[in-house]
Amino acid sequence: MPQSLEKKSTRVTMSQIADLAGVSKTSVSFVLNRKGAVGEEATARILAAAKELGYAKPTRASSDLVKPDPGGSSAKPHWNQTIALIWVNTTEAWRHSHLSHLLIHSIGRRFEEFESRLKTIFYNESEGDAFPDLSEVGALFVAGSPNAGFWEKLPADLPRLNLLCKPFSTNCSFLDIDSLHTGYELTQHLLDKGHRRIGFVSNSRSHRIFNLRYLGYYRALDELEIAPLPDWVVRLSQPSGPVQETTRPARDIEPGVERMLALPPEDRPTAIVAANDWNAAAVYQFANRIGLRIPEDLSVVGCDNDPGICDFLIPPLTTFAIPYTEMAHDAVDWMCSLMKGQPLHSQPGLMQFRGKLIERSSVRRMDGEDKD
Repeated sequence: MPQSLEKKSTRVTMSQIADLAGVSKTSVSFVLNRKGAVGEEATARILAAAKELGYAKPTRASSDLVKPDPGGSSAKPHWNQTIALIWVNTTEAWRHSHLSHLLIHSIGRRFEEFESRLKTIFYNESEGDAFPDLSEVGALFVAGSPNAGFWEKLPADLPRLNLLCKPFSTNCSFLDIDSLHTGYELTQHLLDKGHRRIGFVSNSRSHRIFNLRYLGYYRALDELEIAPLPDWVVRLSQPSGPVQETTRPARDIEPGVERMLALPPEDRPTAIVAANDWNAAAVYQFANRIGLRIPEDLSVVGCDNDPGICDFLIPPLTTFAIPYTEMAHDAVDWMCSLMKGQPLHSQPGLMQFRGKLIERSSVRRMDGEDKD
């Protein structure tokens, strides 16, 4: 549990209680406003934090919040239900990535607290898969990259939330990662270290999240009136055919990286923002091949904090951790409120999550001459 917050005479907020209890603000709202169900242990921490901070609003006992009353009203959440998570048009590499496993595992464990279970479905429209049978499903999460016609096939009365999807006009809500902020913060970290010649590498121009990270990179530079040279940016066009595997470094990325790093030392970037950790690993490999040292000759940052990459690269990679566990917990809390018929947030809505920088040793601080 985080360290205790100092008591103040001002009104205690739910954010303060969430920080002290080590839970999400959504969970605090569920407990204090009696609008949903939260696990027994988390409920106890929330009530203890509220008491310690002097929160005055009455709260009900945790035993009233953990499990439904069998004789209660139908407004209770639907317990012992199957909730489906459909990954639409995702690649095989993504399905086996640590990020997808983390999200699935976190959502599944959270629903176990409510005596419900998660069913994961992978559905690829382009391969002619049969549309999933949702007749026994009590609620639905949709993730991935559905085509326009997908939404029309879903049962209209099924409680639904969309995860990591491109927002579109609908009466259903979205939970997403603030990827523009991610790209901005990674670039700002390099700027703070004195870098001014900063490149960007992505192996898919059509990948929505990668594009947002690129826009964040560009915004951070634009604030200092720095214009990245075209030779400092590698963003590959999506080839025709199946979706490109964006969780593996692509061979096609090497020509662009080669052109960038083959520039004279005074003209090439001193640092590179990679769209994810796999792209960063590809930069490492090519830099090592031509004799460039990281971070002495070239600083590199990635994104996703993939444990199979960041800790094994030499030197370990500075990256950005994505808060999938927090997203999963808030998604389940929100879904429970929808199943109860008392939406936690106005519909439709968009909730974005921000991660944090994980600083390792792949970035060096520049002196005054190098950053000019």
